[in-house]
Amino acid sequence: MALPATYLAIYDTQKIIGEQLLADYTRKGFLRGRALRLVSISVRPGRPNAAASGFMSGIIREPLAGQRATCPVDPGTEVALASPAKAIAGLTCAATASDEAWGGRSAVNLPALTISVAGMATALARVAGPEVSALIDWIPDPQVARMVASWPARVRADRAGQLGLTPDPDFDSIIGMHLAESRFRGLLHRRSDRDGGVPAVLSGDALVVEPHSSLGEVTEVQRAPRRNRHGRAPGLVRAPPERVGMRVPVVEAAHH
Repeated sequence: MALPATYLAIYDTQKIIGEQLLADYTRKGFLRGRALRLVSISVRPGRPNAAASGFMSGIIREPLAGQRATCPVDPGTEVALASPAKAIAGLTCAATASDEAWGGRSAVNLPALTISVAGMATALARVAGPEVSALIDWIPDPQVARMVASWPARVRADRAGQLGLTPDPDFDSIIGMHLAESRFRGLLHRRSDRDGGVPAVLSGDALVVEPHSSLGEVTEVQRAPRRNRHGRAPGLVRAPPERVGMRVPVVEAAHH
């Protein structure tokens, strides 16, 4: 396998080393491993982080929350993105596909949507209004811009396509999914026991909404084995029927 002689960041080298070790250990029978190459994921929930790619979520997530966000690259910069849902679909496929379907030990590229940063801001204005996209501050950071410009904006993902994986159709739909998930996460934290609802238990790092025939007329909830950061175990939550049984990431918001 021919590799470029140099990389712009140690992170790139670490990823290549990890992929090759995984492939070699799989070849030797030490483990059964598969590597999936993820593109930048947007829109990520949660708080801003210091990653160079963090702005790809921040310029959408923060303005939608009424906060200003900084874009450190030129508006014309093209990037390759995937929604959290598409990333989950790819990881699930890697874990469940047959060896024959997976087709070898080399890494599989996750399909990506190619869009300019200006296109992302335009999509935000279409979905949420120009007053929201106006909360983006375009302040160049040459170091970040140089790094992002070195990343491929178009990804060939033939093997992923054969596995049934597809890119997001457009960025408007990605923003729409983020808004829907944000509303649902907020609903989990806003509803209290007095509102009725369905039982939810804390499992690992997620709330699991449990199936219940009455969906709103339950009288008790299985208490979580540990309390959350606000000192309370989850109470009853209300959820639409299609979300019953789904795992929902816990966000750092006060329980009301």
